[in-house]
Amino acid sequence: MKTVITLFLFAISLTSCFAQEKAANNSKAAYDGKIKINSAQLQLIVNVKIAASDAGVIEKISVTEGKHVEEGAVLLKLNQDRQQANSITAQNEFKIAKAESENDIDLKFAKVSTEVSGKVYQRSLNAVRQFAKSVSATELERLKLEWQRACLSGEQAQRTSTVNELNVDLKKAQLELATVELENRHIKSPVSGLVVEVYQQVGEWVQSGQPIARVIDLSKL
Repeated sequence: MKTVITLFLFAISLTSCFAQEKAANNSKAAYDGKIKINSAQLQLIVNVKIAASDAGVIEKISVTEGKHVEEGAVLLKLNQDRQQANSITAQNEFKIAKAESENDIDLKFAKVSTEVSGKVYQRSLNAVRQFAKSVSATELERLKLEWQRACLSGEQAQRTSTVNELNVDLKKAQLELATVELENRHIKSPVSGLVVEVYQQVGEWVQSGQPIARVIDLSKL
């Protein structure tokens, strides 16, 4: 009796599974592979609040709300009198440092002076070896001192040349920094899109990092 009941329940279970599978197949056929979406939400991929890269007074605003801008377009300009002066000063200092670095007159003179004084001292020593007392001891000491002084002058000229080269690198870096600071007075858009908000006005003071405009791109959702 138990065996009969078990077989009966198993048959009912199989029938139920076949019925569910058929219903699922009919449902897939009715949708024909298409999925119906009841609701959806679109979001902007590009929605950028552009901030000032430096602090200062706004001198000019080049855009208005509703205007399309390209990537790199200047949105506004900050007052740049001080940065321009710094840039000109840095350019002149770089030119001076480069001219000093290229001037090797002291180094050439020290080299020649060392060679000449060395030869004079050596000749005097040779003269004393051949003819005793032909050159006094005092004169030999003076010639030796002149030769040593010329050698030291050559070393100093070489050190000065090295310092001048390093000074050129320093002035070049300062010029690059002044150029960057001057460029930062022009606030540019990092993306292409539509200007939907401009937060500031000409004559207002903005802090570094303060938002000045918002740009969105409606072509990417």
